[in-house]
Amino acid sequence: MKKILIIFVLSFLNLFALEYENSNKTYEYNKKESLYNMARNEFMNNLVKYYKRWGLAYCLKYKNHEDSINCYKTNSNECELFDNPLHIENIVQFLGNEPLDEIENYINIGIYFNYDKIGYTDTMYQCIIFYESSEYNTKIEEIAKKYCDKDEFCKKFHKDK
Repeated sequence: MKKILIIFVLSFLNLFALEYENSNKTYEYNKKESLYNMARNEFMNNLVKYYKRWGLAYCLKYKNHEDSINCYKTNSNECELFDNPLHIENIVQFLGNEPLDEIENYINIGIYFNYDKIGYTDTMYQCIIFYESSEYNTKIEEIAKKYCDKDEFCKKFHKDK
């Protein structure tokens, strides 16, 4: 009888340990999912702002991947890497690459054709003046609306507001 009781207790403890491990995995998944949803909502609330900033970074040839990846410690204290959805390089991906390609093309053409009008040879000044122009703002608004209208989540998000 003692052997049966010991086997029963050990089985119960093993089952409890498996349940605990699964609940931690669910917690980690929920943390990532929550961060993803927060980033998506932030982006959808500020499409133009993030596209403009991404365009400025592109114009300046600025790439900072330092915090583009997050690390969550697992139960075994190992680091599980995943893309940080709040990083500018990742947050602008919610509507895909097509809007980014269009922004790149607009900036490449805009900087080239506005070179004489801007009057600066320094790329930083060219990019900042271009960034602050009403033409750039209008174009980014058009791009944001165009691609938001193609995305069901984005359309519903803005319709519900």
